[in-house]
Amino acid sequence: MTINSLRSSKALLLLVPAVVVVITIVLVYIFTRSDDTGLEWAVGEALLLSVVADRTSEKVAYTELVDQPFCPDAQGGHFVIEPSQEDKEFQAFFVYVYNLNSTSALLQVGQNAAELVDSKGNKYSPVDPCEASVEIDTPDPEDGLYNPFMWGNIDLPQGHQVEGWMLFEVPPGTDPVTFNWQETERITAGLQ
Repeated sequence: MTINSLRSSKALLLLVPAVVVVITIVLVYIFTRSDDTGLEWAVGEALLLSVVADRTSEKVAYTELVDQPFCPDAQGGHFVIEPSQEDKEFQAFFVYVYNLNSTSALLQVGQNAAELVDSKGNKYSPVDPCEASVEIDTPDPEDGLYNPFMWGNIDLPQGHQVEGWMLFEVPPGTDPVTFNWQETERITAGLQ
């Protein structure tokens, strides 16, 4: 081996990691900025996460259709979800999850799928809309403001996204700062 071939081998060994770093930086830049939908995406290994539309509410109302039940045991009807304690309210977030790299991702969206963290470091788990709902006789005036929910088992093929509302029961005045997605992989989205 000549000195010139050794130099070019060393240069190649230094060049490959540099190219990988540049490609990674470009991909992170592309997927953490707004896209043409106006969403800002947080990047995981296989999934992208966007969290928008933070709303505060004292109750959540929805209609369950007989032919399209959301909750497994539902037979249709009007429902309302209220906080379990009088000194609590709901913070609701509209969540998008996009499968970028996995052939298929099976999401089990439940109470451990996400976590809301406030400015004091308190952590909150999402509320199960099926367990927390109570059937009512007539539609509530706020019916449908939080449809659809993101909950349950979801098969997410590569190149597709799922979206829906997630509810968190929090004390009034809670200042959320991060939304941690914990299903399939951990992705953190800043909320401020």
